[in-house]
Amino acid sequence: MAAPLRESSASQPQLELVTPQTGPWPDHAPRLGLVTPQSGPWPGQAPPAPALPRHRAEAVCFALAGPDPTTGARFTPPMRIEPSAALLRNRLTPGTAAAVALRQTMRLDESMVMEESQRAVGDYDVSVLWLDLPPQGATAGRHWLVLTWSEGADLAVCNFRFASAPGEPVSHQVTPLERRWGDRLLARVLRAQNFRAASLPQVALRVPRGSETMPVFGPRDAR
Repeated sequence: MAAPLRESSASQPQLELVTPQTGPWPDHAPRLGLVTPQSGPWPGQAPPAPALPRHRAEAVCFALAGPDPTTGARFTPPMRIEPSAALLRNRLTPGTAAAVALRQTMRLDESMVMEESQRAVGDYDVSVLWLDLPPQGATAGRHWLVLTWSEGADLAVCNFRFASAPGEPVSHQVTPLERRWGDRLLARVLRAQNFRAASLPQVALRVPRGSETMPVFGPRDAR
């Protein structure tokens, strides 16, 4: 049965992604912003230590929480989008494409792959797949936008689960709204500076203690 791939050091970043502690933020996940380490403050307490990405896939997810480098706009989709990332060691043999290794690892059959494309980004060839995954245990189903590429013999994966709104009919195709926001997501993360073999994107994520490490985007009332 297919299931998303996830894992539950980069150099010190010049900028840090920070969650303001001025919540709650009604009907939305905490807002995240890209700020200098000196900006703040964190009233009444020392700021939590920033979480550094362990590998490029995590760094790409972290970078989505910052403002668009060109427009300065935040990523604020109308549906809930939940990122996760993994780096799977020694999953690739010479000549094996990342998308093939992903299918093998996730036990995908072709009925689950709604769309697939290939992008040359920086120093990497990135496969982009829209998946229609059934629920499995505590992991909800729905549509997943998955990015995968090779890091030597390792398989890198970024998952973005697009949750459905209450009462929304089930669809086994990418909806126009998902496509619009999926394209915006890809335009933000598939940037050459995020895919340079010699370095990781220079980001870190600072969130309140007890919060999820990964940023989550969009409204909370989704499934």
